[in-house]
Amino acid sequence: MSNVIRSTKNVSIAREIGIKPLYQRTRVRETRQELAKEEAEFEQIQEKAEAKAAQLIEEAQAQATAIEKKMESKQAELEQQWEKARLKAEQEGYDAGFTAGESQAKAIYESTIAEAKQVLEEAQAAAALKVDKEQPLLIELACAIAEKVIGVSIAEDPYLQNIVRAALAEVRDHAFVKLYVPPHWYKRLAACVDELQGAIPACEDFQLIPDGQLQDDHCFIVTNAGRMDASLPTQIEQLKKQLHEAARCGSFAKAH
Repeated sequence: MSNVIRSTKNVSIAREIGIKPLYQRTRVRETRQELAKEEAEFEQIQEKAEAKAAQLIEEAQAQATAIEKKMESKQAELEQQWEKARLKAEQEGYDAGFTAGESQAKAIYESTIAEAKQVLEEAQAAAALKVDKEQPLLIELACAIAEKVIGVSIAEDPYLQNIVRAALAEVRDHAFVKLYVPPHWYKRLAACVDELQGAIPACEDFQLIPDGQLQDDHCFIVTNAGRMDASLPTQIEQLKKQLHEAARCGSFAKAH
């Protein structure tokens, strides 16, 4: 009996699915061990990301505190210079001297304010540059976490179905669709072919086909328009490219 499951909208004949999931105790134990290992790796990646984020926040706060202290120091220096110039002019007892002293103090004040603004702008530019340099690492960490979360989640049928439905939604306007999946995915998806076809409303001919040459997290879709790689690594890579492109365009900076 063929393992290909075909679903068409024009045929209402009930078909019996010949393959039913059978789980041996050994496989269950191995799956649990694999999940435990993946969860441990995920926790390590998550801890690393959280530590990096905490480090960036701490550095930004320290930099802001340093800038604030420097501005306060400049302000105190301005006040001292202004008072010194005023007293000097008063002691000389000449209006001309007072005016000159006042003008000198004003010039010093304006010069110091300009210097303080420049320091602040340079600090802000340095902070922005630091964040820009860290964005690629944060994106890599975020995608690694997403990949681990997805890898652990697909061990449960509802998550696997949702991921496959999301991939099928990309070809929802095509007349016929063939979905090639690993054999162990096929066993779990065979019972929900009708639900999967709900993601491709325009499709008149949908087939779920097991392919023994596919790796555990790989699958692809063939339509009347061609072939599309729907593997999990490919989806993660596309997400990563979109995040890097958004970072280059400044979307993150504008959003924050």
